[in-house]
Amino acid sequence: MPSPEHRPDPLIGRYRALIDTFGWAVVGVFPTATTPGSPFNYTLGLTEKGFPELAIAGLGLKDGQTILNTTAGLVCAQGHPFPAGHRDDRILKDFDVVIADGLGNGVLHPGMACRMYGASKVRVQQVVWPDKSGQFPWELGYSLSHGLQPLLDRLDYGEHDH
Repeated sequence: MPSPEHRPDPLIGRYRALIDTFGWAVVGVFPTATTPGSPFNYTLGLTEKGFPELAIAGLGLKDGQTILNTTAGLVCAQGHPFPAGHRDDRILKDFDVVIADGLGNGVLHPGMACRMYGASKVRVQQVVWPDKSGQFPWELGYSLSHGLQPLLDRLDYGEHDH
C-alpha cells in the first residue's frame, strides 16, 4: 500500500480525466459560512497549453462554466491568449466581455491550478462581464455591487473606449 504522501489524489485524478478528454476543466469556488465572498469559476488545463487560466466571478457554476468554455475554446482555436483589454461579443449574448490580465489573489485564487502546476507557472486572465447597461466595474455608472465581481490584483484591462 502506498504511503499517504505517495497516494494519488482522487480530485486531481478527476480533473486530469476531464483535461485529457476535453482539453481543460472548469472549477467552481463558492462562498461558505467560513469562507465568504463572491462565487467564481476558473479553468484548469490551459496552463499545459501555454495559456493563462481563465477566471470569471459573480456567476453560478452553469453560467460561469458556459462562458469559460466558450472563451477557452476561442483561445485554443486561435492558438494564443487574448490581449489585455480585448473586447469580445462572441462570448456573452447581447454584451461584450473584456479580458483583463492581473495577478491571482486571495479572492480569485486558482488553487487547484497552482496545486497541479505550481503557483509560479500559473497565469490568470479574467473574463469581466458588464451590468445590464453595458458598464464594467471600472466605469462610472456601473450598477452592480463591486463585491459581486471582484477583480484580479494589479488589473490591466488594456486600452479601450469608455
